[in-house]
Amino acid sequence: MIERTFLHNIDLQAGQVSLLWTNPQTLRKAAFIDGRSSLSDRQPLQLPLSQFLEDEKARAPEPRYIFHIGFCGSTLLSRLLDVPGQAFVLREPNCLAGIANIKAGLAKKEINHPLLLPAIGATNRHLARPWAAAEPVIVKPSNWVNNILPELISQPGVKALFLTSSRREFLESVLRGGPARLAFAARATLHLSSEGGEYALVVADALTVDGDQSGRLARLALVLHAIQLHQFRVVAERSGWGEDKWLDYSHLAADPFDAAIRSTKALDLDIPPGAIANNIALWGERDAKDPGASFFSDRNSRLAVDVHAKHGAVIEQALDWADRFLPY
Repeated sequence: MIERTFLHNIDLQAGQVSLLWTNPQTLRKAAFIDGRSSLSDRQPLQLPLSQFLEDEKARAPEPRYIFHIGFCGSTLLSRLLDVPGQAFVLREPNCLAGIANIKAGLAKKEINHPLLLPAIGATNRHLARPWAAAEPVIVKPSNWVNNILPELISQPGVKALFLTSSRREFLESVLRGGPARLAFAARATLHLSSEGGEYALVVADALTVDGDQSGRLARLALVLHAIQLHQFRVVAERSGWGEDKWLDYSHLAADPFDAAIRSTKALDLDIPPGAIANNIALWGERDAKDPGASFFSDRNSRLAVDVHAKHGAVIEQALDWADRFLPY
């Protein structure tokens, strides 16, 4: 079994990195590799950041990313594209979330760190290194990472897919997840607006408009949706990418096979259609957020009805507010 070190965390202030000894089977099996799943039974390896940067200077394959706005089927899509011998997916590496937190912290202090960009470049190369021959790596970060999108995209040869959903679908999905998901969306909104600018003002407006707590949280969720769409559009335009790099949740839910094939083209992957069909049969009956349920069953439509029964007025009021104050 192949075993090597895998980056878990970077501490720019301390000048240290933490790496875990792990193997591709463990990484592939984990639902997420952000600390929620055990990746190693050995003590982490601590290295000076300078050594990590030096070790990762060697050329690596082009990074491939599935960027998403959250709660839009990204985990399912990543599983449809994860085919041994053809493609290997890393779901939500903790190291990227750590770098995103570092950048947000620097932005709040209005300072820069000279090693931030070198650290992102080294991390990009580290994550892109294959674990098996002819098995390119695809990274599906958490949407928490979207504040470092410009830096990730600036790396040479990056290939990307942007997975989105409509404003209504996004809000319904957030509400469907209950208080925990609403709280995450609120934190993510503040995190992604940490650099200030126009969205910081919109966040303030979302919090001060008359209404109860559920209304404020719903408006914050829609600000999160708008911030991420704006980020995606900016980096896609800067990179000269067209519509072939975009995928919508409704497409994935209605025709997962076609959506996955479209994704392979965007990411320059050579995955046999039969392998994708097999993964649909395997993973379509499992919901990433609820393993006992089917992603493609009528459960989602039933849950949508439940969400509207509980939050219909909140949804419509928040959408009306977004129509007046948000660009996306």
